[in-house]
Amino acid sequence: MESRKSKFCWRDLEYCDKPASRSCPLRVVAHIDQDAFYAQVEIVRLGISPSTPFAVQQWQGLIAVNYPARAANVSRHETITEAKKKCPELQVAHVKTWKAGDTEAKYHENPDPSNFKACLDPYRHESVKILNIIKKHAPIVKKASIDECFIELTAEVKRLILEDYPFLKTSPENLETPLPAAPVLLWTQDYGLLIDRREGDTNGEYEQDWDDVFLYYAARIVKEIRDDIYKSLHYTCSAGVSFNPMLAKLVSSRNKPNKQAVLCRSGIKDYLGSLSITDIRMLGGKFGEEVVRILGTDSISDVWSMQLDDIMGKLGQVNGRLVWNMCHGLDDTEITTQIQIKSMLSAKNFSHNKLKDENAVTNWFRVFGSDLHSRFLELEGLRRPKTLCLHALTGFLRKSRSTQIPLDADITVDYIANHCLKLLRQLQDEYDVYPISHLSVSFQNIVENDKSSRGIESFLRPSNKVTPKPIPMLDDSSKIHLDANSTPPSQCLTEEMPEEVSPNKERSVFGMFKDISENSSSVAQKSYTCKECGHNISFSQKREHDDYHFAINLSRNERLFERQTSSAGADKPANSAKSRTYGRKTGNKHFIAPMDSPSPKKAFLDAFFTANQNTPSTLRKKTSPNNSSNSSSATQLHLDLGSTTVTCSECLMEYNKATEEDVDLHSRFHSRTLGGIDLNMQAEPIKRLSYSVNGDSIYMVTAESALLDQKKAEDAVNFVNEELSGEPMETIGIDKYSIFLFMSGKKCIGLLLAERIKSAYVISEKEDEKTFFSSAVYIKENKLKHGFILGVSRIWVTPSRRKQGIARALLDCATSHFIYGYKISNKEIAFTQPSESGKRFIISWSRAQQEDKTGVQYAVYES
Repeated sequence: MESRKSKFCWRDLEYCDKPASRSCPLRVVAHIDQDAFYAQVEIVRLGISPSTPFAVQQWQGLIAVNYPARAANVSRHETITEAKKKCPELQVAHVKTWKAGDTEAKYHENPDPSNFKACLDPYRHESVKILNIIKKHAPIVKKASIDECFIELTAEVKRLILEDYPFLKTSPENLETPLPAAPVLLWTQDYGLLIDRREGDTNGEYEQDWDDVFLYYAARIVKEIRDDIYKSLHYTCSAGVSFNPMLAKLVSSRNKPNKQAVLCRSGIKDYLGSLSITDIRMLGGKFGEEVVRILGTDSISDVWSMQLDDIMGKLGQVNGRLVWNMCHGLDDTEITTQIQIKSMLSAKNFSHNKLKDENAVTNWFRVFGSDLHSRFLELEGLRRPKTLCLHALTGFLRKSRSTQIPLDADITVDYIANHCLKLLRQLQDEYDVYPISHLSVSFQNIVENDKSSRGIESFLRPSNKVTPKPIPMLDDSSKIHLDANSTPPSQCLTEEMPEEVSPNKERSVFGMFKDISENSSSVAQKSYTCKECGHNISFSQKREHDDYHFAINLSRNERLFERQTSSAGADKPANSAKSRTYGRKTGNKHFIAPMDSPSPKKAFLDAFFTANQNTPSTLRKKTSPNNSSNSSSATQLHLDLGSTTVTCSECLMEYNKATEEDVDLHSRFHSRTLGGIDLNMQAEPIKRLSYSVNGDSIYMVTAESALLDQKKAEDAVNFVNEELSGEPMETIGIDKYSIFLFMSGKKCIGLLLAERIKSAYVISEKEDEKTFFSSAVYIKENKLKHGFILGVSRIWVTPSRRKQGIARALLDCATSHFIYGYKISNKEIAFTQPSESGKRFIISWSRAQQEDKTGVQYAVYES
């Protein structure tokens, strides 16, 4: 009988443990889901039999029901009274709760929701224990929620198969050669329900292949994991095994509770054909409902008859391909161990007992602080938040304030509570926030701890020999004459060195500080009188003081030399270059304030690093344009290494054309600036201007949007800020901001940042005024008016798409969508102090909104 050949080749086997294994046809993935997890945790804690009908209570509702109670038709979200009627023997336990003002959660009897907050810490802690058990069997685990996870088993299964079938360890030269015939395996019931086409196979004998072998070993590993969890923690779980996360998730619910199911390749089509589109992972909720509405069907089998191009034409390129792949059982989602948590939230609803004063709110800050602190500790020091946010809902308005968390801050319960109180008082000073119906505190912008943050010692290279470097000599025309009493740095560095500090011994900077500290006690009582200034100086500070005078003298002589050489060129025209403006709001200029003498720190650094270079360098003086005529103005020394800096006429970036890195950076910046920002939004647009694949559309991102979209929008805002020479901003989770993005395909070519305001200054200008087309905006205090709603903080369009109505389209969208169901009039809109081009747009837009064309009126607010 001729031996059967596998439809898989040696290359498929080789790629099983490679980073690209997610696209390997032999990939195997498992999904594990705990059975009524909250109920199991409480049953184990209380020592109740698992066969007892049991439910977990939160206030008057049920949030978890075990399977014996479900057999009595008890379901989640029922009241206790309704559940007891269906199942009189039902036992109930309330979740752990915090009492207002407490920092420790306890199991309270019949807690009042007005004065207590639910605590889910016990379930989170047990979830961590379960994940640690799973990682002992398979290292690549992705937590999907508190009670479920995905496991990448491909590499682990390959290892086991090579142990059992060692002839597979040696591959042929041609990796396209088919694998040998797969062994016949006897499937046991312990390894789960097998979903395939064996029973209905019309071709007679069912032929196993290596993908079935991989599923067999994966099912064996999952069975071992489930047994280990039960043995260690007494929790049962269900599981699904298949070729990708989507299929594993679908099949894990097929054989519950405390069992597992395996979906073979031959059974995928029949199994998917029996499901609805909204049953698929990532196609549920409102997005799935919209997909069903647009496609006109909820049946997966109906999607099979549709062409991919037709689906993408209806749903867009990204969403269309996603739906088509999912309905055909295709999913190459990567499973990663690290879960990048971006934010943490602790919230409480007070709709039935609103908070009416500061004392009532302060009691809850300690509760929120305890909640966030316990979850922060679970990060194990690997990540930390950058921002602390406070959100308060009063009436129909949501108010927010945030503060930065310093890197060296000790994030404790008291730290969180105290800073929340400061944020609350900021809100109280600006708004009438009471009564508060909803309050929340959150950590935002959680990032990895910067491993590159180092102490000063790590920046200093060890040296086997310390040799004082001579002062670089200048030519005769530029000699610097030192005063007779000046002490050269070389002498300063060697004289009176403590005996313990050997020049030839490799020392750390902290070691030197320690030696100096230890020796300072012996010379602390000794002092001398400085001949330069007459001050009484201790010997322990003599070297630093001498260095200071040397730097002063060096700086004074350098300025004298500059005045002498500049007098020869007095007839040359003065430098008329404009001073650079940082930020169109502040108008701060870059200049160096005149001063009589440099500070000790600056003088020492200038002198030391200038006088100790290996090779002489040309000293170039950079003087403020505003003070170029003042010969006594302070100077800043720069090393002139002969670099050539140019400014791109299109993107306005300065770069060194002789440096390859600068040229490459300019190339990328130029492309991004003129072509738009690459963004791939998850949400649907609020307005479509064209329906082609690369059509134009407008998106709106708020604090309620998906975190991924908020992050992309924040990156776009900061790109615009960088182009406008503004400071970076944080918008994630901050309710006052709404970001409108004008997208052309996947390119963001326009952006409008809107915020809620109350007052602004009304500006009136006439056609014949000289300032009509200047960038200046003249604000008068008596023109401050109230009743404004929409503040336009930023409005930007990429240079290649300007004067095409994009800014106007963004502003029109903002007036219609900033407040749901309300169209904002032009009299309720104000702008931050604009740039010259921004002012031209404001005037043009405002003129179009008003009947009187002889002048224009608009409003400006202080952000």
